Amino acid sequence: MAANVYSKDEVAQHDGKDGRKVWIIYKDAVYDATGYDHPGGFELIMEWAGKDATIAFDNANHSNAARRDLQERKIGELRMSDRSQRLRGASARALKRGESVRDPRGSS
Repeated sequence: MAANVYSKDEVAQHDGKDGRKVWIIYKDAVYDATGYDHPGGFELIMEWAGKDATIAFDNANHSNAARRDLQERKIGELRMSDRSQRLRGASARALKRGESVRDPRGSS
């Protein structure tokens, strides 16, 4: 079954305001964080609602359990043209050098 693909604009519409769902982006995948009971408070989730939370999530030193919880909420992938320029650029440079390119999100 093919994964759902979303644009950044679609994700941005899911900002938790006015009863809308809360979606976040993490490493070019889209997650539904609606109703997630974050140990640090729902405000932390709302800060990133409809946005790319990759850097904030990685900088918070989350546990393996938190990473598993996130994976369980995955609803799709970010459209290729909206994916992180940094990751696409790194992959292109690796290919030019003849290196293999590893999916930075790991297997899912």
